[in-house]
Amino acid sequence: MRPPRGKVHAAHERDRSFLGGTGHAARTLVSPRPVVVFLCGVRRCALRAEGVLETMRPLPIDPVPGVPAFVRGVSIVRGEATPVVDLRALLGAPVEDPPTRLIVVRVADPRPRRVGLLVDEVLGLRTLDEGVAGDLAPLLRDAARDVVEDLARLDGHLLLLLRAGAIVPSEVAMPLQSAEEE
Repeated sequence: MRPPRGKVHAAHERDRSFLGGTGHAARTLVSPRPVVVFLCGVRRCALRAEGVLETMRPLPIDPVPGVPAFVRGVSIVRGEATPVVDLRALLGAPVEDPPTRLIVVRVADPRPRRVGLLVDEVLGLRTLDEGVAGDLAPLLRDAARDVVEDLARLDGHLLLLLRAGAIVPSEVAMPLQSAEEE
């Protein structure tokens, strides 16, 4: 039996069509996902909590020539050379003020490594068990270049759930770590 098409249901269907096409293509989140929520410019973004090692104030960064513009260089985090990405630049957010937080994440492709992500503000740990997430629409999928894993709605805001392992491809990260270790 179908629910009545009231204002709430119509808004829900509109959100579903934006997030993934038809209402049938979108899915409701069924298992809670703990995520770290943060701001990149005006965008609300999140990373799966199990991949986040820590958040801190930004550390000194040594620039490395020949890397993409969004890679700021390498920092020493707890004695380990860590590539640092300005996530705001990667996502196309305005980069007017210096970042206030560094999120250190663990990725495993092809071997375990760390990556530091410069962001504007960490909002906290949340659970994505509300809202609707769906397969990325083709236009968003092409623009995101595999960095955006999913879209969700949290507290009435659009949330980009990012794929930590795709932020700095291993072919860029490995030379950065090797150059710092020499």
